[in-house]
Amino acid sequence: HTLQGHTDRVDSIAFSNDGTRIVTGSMDGLVHVWDAANGEIIHTFDMDTYVFSVTFSSDDRLIAAGGLGTIAMEIDGTWIWDAITGELLTSFWGHEWGTHSIAFSQDNTRIATGGGWGNPVIGINDVTTGERLFRLRGYEVGDPDYASGVFSPDSSLIVTSAPLGGYPILIWDSETGEIIHTLDVSSVATIFSSDGTRIVTGGWDGTIRIWGIPSDQ
Repeated sequence: HTLQGHTDRVDSIAFSNDGTRIVTGSMDGLVHVWDAANGEIIHTFDMDTYVFSVTFSSDDRLIAAGGLGTIAMEIDGTWIWDAITGELLTSFWGHEWGTHSIAFSQDNTRIATGGGWGNPVIGINDVTTGERLFRLRGYEVGDPDYASGVFSPDSSLIVTSAPLGGYPILIWDSETGEIIHTLDVSSVATIFSSDGTRIVTGGWDGTIRIWGIPSDQ
């Protein structure tokens, strides 16, 4: 299929975990949810601002998006919908100059949002209420970079990176917000293995590295 529905650059795409739906976010301000089998649009959400990141929750019941929301614009910048009905469940202000990355915890109770362009921090929010639980401040504020973070499969850890500034990868305790490990490499892309025992990183130098997570974590 060729999916036609956006009028500007598409910055983020995600499959549902069951493979039946696709969510896309674009600079045209729209979030589309598509039927993966026939290419038809199921839901459209008009954010009236650039959309940088989209994702499904692990149970496919929720969709989240992050975009260029600022207090001055009176636009929140982070939104969560019921993936079935399309109802907006909550929205909240994410980061100055937008939410550039977004990821659910595996138990779908928390969401990690990454700020960008001068504010490379990670916000951890309650999925139901949108309440900010804490921020992960491991990178220098003011640097023209963005931060991204993902939860481990058991939701106990968060790994973060800020690739443009050459910062190291940080591994955090997701409950306390404390840094547990520092990996001395800058990464453009970072993921956990499905069993949570390893992290894979991709760098500017074209190198893929696999890191073990200590068994006591």
